[in-house]
Amino acid sequence: MAKKENKVMNEITLLIVITIALFVFEGMHWMSKGSALNPTNAYIAFGALAQIMTLVFVMYIAFMMAKK
Repeated sequence: MAKKENKVMNEITLLIVITIALFVFEGMHWMSKGSALNPTNAYIAFGALAQIMTLVFVMYIAFMMAKK
């Protein structure tokens, strides 16, 4: 039981790390373009990123449900 829980925790940690990495990468990408100073472009970028991450998260949950 403990082993299975540990595996799930590792997968959740990995997902969080990937999310943070994507946010940092996307932030740097928009900063280098100089559009982070223009709020509309930054909002569009983070909005799109949030949508993608939500989709990935939902798919991940569905995959975990299917595995059980």
